[in-house]
Amino acid sequence: MHFGEAAAERLDRPEREAFLPTERILSLLPFTGAVLADIGAGTGFTAFPAARTASKVYAVDVSNAMVDIMRRRAAERNVTNLLPILSTAEKIPLPDASVDAALSVSCFHDYEDESTVAETARILKPGGLFLVVDWDADAEPGRRVPGPPLGVRKTAEQVIGICGRFGLSPGSQGRLNEDVFTLLFRKN
Repeated sequence: MHFGEAAAERLDRPEREAFLPTERILSLLPFTGAVLADIGAGTGFTAFPAARTASKVYAVDVSNAMVDIMRRRAAERNVTNLLPILSTAEKIPLPDASVDAALSVSCFHDYEDESTVAETARILKPGGLFLVVDWDADAEPGRRVPGPPLGVRKTAEQVIGICGRFGLSPGSQGRLNEDVFTLLFRKN
């Protein structure tokens, strides 16, 4: 799914923080001074807070509009260690084994195929971490749930299976709330 300028307002809504608490998400990655890649960074909702403690944040997105928004905001906020990168799912323009950790916050369900996971594994250093935070497909039937439609979501077990095919071993698992799971993987 490609997001344009119209989606930026929705992605930046303050109530998004209630379901996807940024500081809590970032606390799941035990790196300070690391090189991070935020895969599907959107407007930088997670990337900008990550830049406070990371040495460098590659804010990767497939949307020109999102990358332009992040570039503008980084300049306005004088955030020099956040580098917005326009990418495709098939090829993230970063060298092999170039990042200590990667995160995917609320976008794994948008991956059209497994190429984004393959590319994430490629850019991770050996022993690097990949944090997936996404909306669970295992919602209670009939309950109105926030987030993307249930039909596009994946279960934690599906994500574990996909990541395992690319040498990413599951570590800790948790929940931010009843609708959002967290999975931390380590590259073999």
